Amino acid sequence: HTWLPDLDVVLTAPDGTTGSVMTIGGCTGQEWPIDCWFDDDGAVITQCVDINCGGCAIAPFAAGVANPALLQVFEGIDGSGIWTIEISDGAAGDDGVIEVVGLEIEVNLPQVDPSDGCGPVTVTYEDNTTFNYCEAVAQEVVRTWTAVDGSGNVASCVQNISVTAVPITDILWPTNFDGLPQ
Repeated sequence: HTWLPDLDVVLTAPDGTTGSVMTIGGCTGQEWPIDCWFDDDGAVITQCVDINCGGCAIAPFAAGVANPALLQVFEGIDGSGIWTIEISDGAAGDDGVIEVVGLEIEVNLPQVDPSDGCGPVTVTYEDNTTFNYCEAVAQEVVRTWTAVDGSGNVASCVQNISVTAVPITDILWPTNFDGLPQ
């Protein structure tokens, strides 16, 4: 994008709670690719070039200042339902291309403490992720869970997780997105 200060990224939860995860107060004068995840535990960046970090996690920021607390408005919200990400450009005449936008939600469910009569049980998982950005199922995760008890007994199971893409017909386009008068 050629003029980042006019970009705003707003996340809306199913219950209507909204929060801005990116507003920039600088970063002008050249094309600025954005390739990152906004994460309240992400790295605090200090330079515009840091938003093109190959998919790394960075803290959200407002007016150019890192502020991990921006995502705290979503803590404790039920993750079920439709989440919306709105990316808006407050000025006409510059350009940019949106290639991929995603949302990952960490859900805190009650802990399950596995046990058997053979000592403590350790449960781990390993993910094998496939990205299909242009398909109906945009991401597929095959999660292999493994449990090992204190006697060395091992059991595994596989969980399949599919992330579906939003149909383009569900995108609400602005009425005048090309910057030209109607």
